[in-house]
Amino acid sequence: MSREFQDYGKYEYLSLELTEFCWLAPVTVEAVKFVQKEWKGITLSYIAVTGFGKIYHPFEVKDCSTLFLKFAELPPTPEAIRKFVGQYGPLRSGLPSTWGNRWDDDRIDGKPMKKSVAWNRIKGLVKTLECSPKKGEKRLLEALQKELLELSKREEPQDYPPLPRLRRDISIESLEFWEKQIWEMNKAYQVWQIIREKKLEFLRKITLTSKGPEGPKVTFLLANLPQEVVSSFKNASEFCEALKNPQSLRSYLPEGVPLLSTGISFYPVPLDSDEPTPEDCFFLLRSWLTGKINSYLRQGVSPFITWRDENFKPYLLPEDLLSAMWLQFYFWVVGEKKFKRCAICGLWEDVTDKTSAWAVHPECALRVRARKYYEKVKTARELYREGKSLEEIASVLGKDPAWVEKQLRRIKVLPEEG
Repeated sequence: MSREFQDYGKYEYLSLELTEFCWLAPVTVEAVKFVQKEWKGITLSYIAVTGFGKIYHPFEVKDCSTLFLKFAELPPTPEAIRKFVGQYGPLRSGLPSTWGNRWDDDRIDGKPMKKSVAWNRIKGLVKTLECSPKKGEKRLLEALQKELLELSKREEPQDYPPLPRLRRDISIESLEFWEKQIWEMNKAYQVWQIIREKKLEFLRKITLTSKGPEGPKVTFLLANLPQEVVSSFKNASEFCEALKNPQSLRSYLPEGVPLLSTGISFYPVPLDSDEPTPEDCFFLLRSWLTGKINSYLRQGVSPFITWRDENFKPYLLPEDLLSAMWLQFYFWVVGEKKFKRCAICGLWEDVTDKTSAWAVHPECALRVRARKYYEKVKTARELYREGKSLEEIASVLGKDPAWVEKQLRRIKVLPEEG
């Protein structure tokens, strides 16, 4: 079954620029409530969103370009989930937009209107005049716009939900559903990191092989534990035994975060030897990851067409926030987008349009330089008060004596010249 490992190529047909999607998020975190209900002796936990919401575009806002990675690393606790919902909205309940309804301005106070024949005729004239108004038609345009406004006020709103900039919405999603979706994204993220970075040693620690009547069975053990914890085990068998006793591993997780683990199994697997080779493992993991991403895209992402400059163009539309995050993940896997962690703060950054040398956020680098500077000034002051000479202090700090003298004068440890 051994196959040569091949990197994914750039997917040319549907690019990120042609992805249209907007979503509804609560105006404040206070609008998100954690609710528990008793039902037939069972306690049900829900995340409920009430009140007004605001529209935002996950594919256009800089803070949201790495939303799927934030979701994959989100602690599956009520408070963490509540905070996430307060910033980005529910996973399924909401209202996505298409090209048509995104630009639709046929609303008065955020309500779509039932259009009478008179309303439609006036609307058509107004649009025509707005495109190419002539001098003699300006008064007519103003009169038509006024009449259109009056007609709209008299029209009866429709019953179905609108898509205004600010609207009232109610959404209820179970905590169990959130925990499951976070874990699904986290598993896919772990598998992709193993494939992308070719983590052979880590792969050995999570790959368990057993024999069945029909052939070998290969299982990959995944858990929401730090990689250094998993790497500390001698082999996959020892790691498997530890997972059977979750209490022994809870100390490696933040307080309140449950231990989540699973085994991705393949059976039977035709192997060329008793143990799977790295190529075998990569082949199986790529097969699993492909199926996982495709299942979410199939359920929640649809292709559409629009036109620009007289040409028809394809674009992708997710049905909800969960599908949008899996679409973001898809763009990473197929090479449309690139992401890196900041070496200082540890947060992810979209580096698609940055150079390959990018390693840290500029603001993080600035804070580090400032901290190092003030630490050296503090050390210089302490050494000077201990009786050290400028030359000795400069030697300790790796600086020029003139620099040390300048800083000590600036903080008034040395008197000003003159």
